[in-house]
Amino acid sequence: LRVRGPRSRRVAPLRLASLGAVVVLLGAGLFLLLHRVRPSTLGNDPADGAPVAHMTGFSDEVELGDVAELLSSDEVVFRVALDGDPGDGPLYFRGLALDRFDGTRWSSAATVRSEERPGALLPGPREPGTVRLDITQEPMPDGVLFSLGQVRDLAVHPPGARVDDDGNWRLLGPPRRIRYTVDAAPFRDQVLAPRDRRRLTALPITLPAIYKQVAVDVVGDAVTDIDRVQRLRDFLRREFRYTRRPADGEWDHSLYSFLVDRRPGHCEYFASALAVLLREVDVPTRLVNGFLDGEENPVGDYRIVRQSDAHAWVEVWLEGAGWVTVDATPPLGPEAPVAGTFGMVADTLDMAWYRGVLDYDVAVQIDVVRTASWGVQGALTGRGPSERGGVPWLGVGVLAGLVL
Repeated sequence: LRVRGPRSRRVAPLRLASLGAVVVLLGAGLFLLLHRVRPSTLGNDPADGAPVAHMTGFSDEVELGDVAELLSSDEVVFRVALDGDPGDGPLYFRGLALDRFDGTRWSSAATVRSEERPGALLPGPREPGTVRLDITQEPMPDGVLFSLGQVRDLAVHPPGARVDDDGNWRLLGPPRRIRYTVDAAPFRDQVLAPRDRRRLTALPITLPAIYKQVAVDVVGDAVTDIDRVQRLRDFLRREFRYTRRPADGEWDHSLYSFLVDRRPGHCEYFASALAVLLREVDVPTRLVNGFLDGEENPVGDYRIVRQSDAHAWVEVWLEGAGWVTVDATPPLGPEAPVAGTFGMVADTLDMAWYRGVLDYDVAVQIDVVRTASWGVQGALTGRGPSERGGVPWLGVGVLAGLVL
């Protein structure tokens, strides 16, 4: 008794100390699990019961002027880390290409198909010229997914997405915050089917005849489509004025007012004018709504793309080159940074929290908490791993009590 008594008294404090360490560490794990469903500073998640922010310009039907509502907002749309060389020019984050114009609005007439996408990209080396985008995106109406050019590979979880004939990708299911990876490269389609050419040069018969007259006068004696594109783009950049948001009552926000009355307009009007004028001379076009450049975060080594970065441009089909990005909007000076150094640090911490905790695999977190609960219960009851079975309710209760 003199031998075992002191030892038993020494074991009790050691057991309590071990139990305390296990409870604190694994209680923190349960906290992280529970915190998944709390609102994050990254934005509103429908899973949190919060509403999805309204964003015009990213649905299957877009009214001329819709983009103006985005240009005045600094709300974050997505954050993106790039792996690969995207080139020296501006970054055009492609969202939706729209191919049908009725005189006042653009819409999509492309055939949509669903695809099951894996949770990981295809193994092996990437194609030359491919850029990999790691995107953390806030909930988007209609589940629009973004890329730089054509999507060559896409990894999204859960593995469901749909794509149409114009290369527009959308998430299946309700809008939600999501992280996905895209391998992107310039479009490589080398053939345009006759039915697609008809679709991409079609215009309503109700358009003013002056549109045709303007297009023919500007292209003049141009022989090739690329010459026609350059002349019309340069004409719009040279002769028209840009404004982010026309004053209320200044004009009726129609393409006619912009193109004929020479009212100042934002990117959507420049893009619409170029697309329509090119179709008037039988060059296939589609209008693209997306985002331009964004703001670099040197602290976190990624770019922050906000609603105010919304932009519209044109994709033009050129024989031998396929789809080419053409921007008729006059070049603008550099935008003032939205966030200073402190803001970039805070945003980087938000991203680390989301990717390290909120975006962590739920199944793995549950397994961690289950193991923690067994550890607590074993420390309290003296039962070893070989005696485990069922649910460790005692351990779960202790951890839950610590957190709640």
